[in-house]
Amino acid sequence: MHPGFLVFTAFVGANLAQSAVTKWCPMMWLLNRAGLRPTERAAIGWGDSIRAFDDSKVLAASAGEALRSGTIAGLAMIPFGALFQSLGLRVNEYGRKTLRLLVGDVPPALHYLLTFALHLVNSWIAALPLLLILGRFADLRVRVLIGLLYGAAFYGIVNSLALPIAFGDPTPWELGFATVYPSLVVHLVYGTVVARTAKSVRISAIHGGR
Repeated sequence: MHPGFLVFTAFVGANLAQSAVTKWCPMMWLLNRAGLRPTERAAIGWGDSIRAFDDSKVLAASAGEALRSGTIAGLAMIPFGALFQSLGLRVNEYGRKTLRLLVGDVPPALHYLLTFALHLVNSWIAALPLLLILGRFADLRVRVLIGLLYGAAFYGIVNSLALPIAFGDPTPWELGFATVYPSLVVHLVYGTVVARTAKSVRISAIHGGR
């Protein structure tokens, strides 16, 4: 895997963090400079109409929520991962490989710290698309179902296909069910927790309740 991909991933995570604090998004700035201005829209799924709003504020609010719910879901994954590891099953294989590619061999204490930091960054990035989908639905059961489907799809596309191909490894499907289900379960936990804990971005709240 080209190291530039990891640099790009780190950039996306850092931009999510800064936009949540500064309320400024480089992409929305570029779109505004290009003349693509936000227009009046209606909130989808919340049953109340809203006035025109600034897309950059919505994206910044979504990024802030990705940090919050992504952190909660990322922490919720850890006990399940630890349980599977204690049983001798494979989890977080590509977290370790990615970290080794980035920093090489480091002392154990630093390795665990960096692994945790990388895990949180990945959790933040993965939460944002899911939050944008969940914002269209108010029913908790539907949201949880979407979270489960998202977790399964994320595992299927990223962890079981894209990453093994990038690293030149056999896919978990080729290695057997014992390699598939631990990471799949952890990703299902992630999607469920984000769906249950995420606060939907209410546009009226951004405009001070107008």
